[in-house]
Amino acid sequence: MNNRGSVLISVLIFISFCAMAVIVMYENSMKSYEKTSDDFYDSQSEIYAVSAVKGVEEVIKKDDNAYDYAFDDWAKIPPTKVPYGTVSVYVRPVNSKIDLNTLKLTDDKAYDVFMAACEKVFDDENIKSISCAEIADYIDSDEITSTGGGEGRTYTFNGADIRTKNAPLNSLAELKLIMSAEDYPVMKKYFTAGTGEKTININFADAETISALLPDLKNSADSIVSYAGSDGFKDVSTVKTAAGISESVYMEALPYITVKSSLFYIKTTVTLNNRPRFYHALVSKNVNTMRLIRFMAGPDEQFY
Repeated sequence: MNNRGSVLISVLIFISFCAMAVIVMYENSMKSYEKTSDDFYDSQSEIYAVSAVKGVEEVIKKDDNAYDYAFDDWAKIPPTKVPYGTVSVYVRPVNSKIDLNTLKLTDDKAYDVFMAACEKVFDDENIKSISCAEIADYIDSDEITSTGGGEGRTYTFNGADIRTKNAPLNSLAELKLIMSAEDYPVMKKYFTAGTGEKTININFADAETISALLPDLKNSADSIVSYAGSDGFKDVSTVKTAAGISESVYMEALPYITVKSSLFYIKTTVTLNNRPRFYHALVSKNVNTMRLIRFMAGPDEQFY
């Protein structure tokens, strides 16, 4: 049970509910019951979600460990009961997956590593509706067409034309605009869209993601995931003994693995009057400062 996280979020949610209740009492005297009820639940859901995000930010900010793992307070916040329903919070470091925004990197070696990972996943999973080179051309800032890419290409989504963006992805869900509905759910198991993070947090990455990014760790990936789930890595060098990795393999992997995260995805599910509503937030941590990058309502899926 995470007392600090759940109590903090419960307090924030309760305060926001009390403030909203005053407004609703006034609205109830001015509008029909049915309309006021709908407006109330929609408005209150968003206020709960915003309060939950603020609560999570506070818990993350107070985490002064030199590592982030699944046993941190923010990683195991239980559902919170509120008037008319519940609020559930899911928090995940964005670098638990491979960041596709790395495909705009100018560092040739890092670019090659992430492009190879993308191509391996697309080949293994038989993803054909778009290529990794086309994604790179979609997000990079230049107008140079990559080999096999599609600089200046026009994509069609629901009858609308969508041209090459030449800017980073705002969320992974943006790729639904330019790839097939069949391929997207497959590729999102491995990838995310953050700030171009060049490392994955081995305390949260799954075996398939580790193997895709770093093929030399394929035989050790299950051991890495097992240790992360039972003890957790507090120092990245522990991976050598925990998974039986040689010094040379470790040194090759070191630029791309970490036990620390600075960007977090928060998915909040607010269920009021038996209807769930979903909110997605992206927050960053820099020392003891938190910054909300994005907040939006959306469908029940992973945005990052």
